Amino acid sequence: MVIGAPNQELVNVNEVIRGMIVFLRSGATQFAVLIRTELAADVPQVMGDRVQLQQVLMNLMMNRVDAIKDVRATCKLTVQSQRGEDGQLLISVRDTRVGLPTRQADKIFQCVLYHQD
Repeated sequence: MVIGAPNQELVNVNEVIRGMIVFLRSGATQFAVLIRTELAADVPQVMGDRVQLQQVLMNLMMNRVDAIKDVRATCKLTVQSQRGEDGQLLISVRDTRVGLPTRQADKIFQCVLYHQD
């Protein structure tokens, strides 16, 4: 598969989020995961590749659904967009499950390298 250069265009992130939720809602409902949004009306459009943004959001949302689908209680997945203090766009995907322990959070991006002689 050949991947071309990103298609740069102005993207309405709230539209992309809504589209991904429509796409994923039936699968999430099957696992008793409720999806909700908190989309700010004043978020700026961003220059980027719509398809890549869709893929990132889908991966984030599917990872959360996959992580919480075996919980016996109904869980909520919230996707939020907002304008940051410095005017930039902030997007978050969070759920109602217990998160990563604080003592492990600073190690999440560490990797272990093994040396083989």
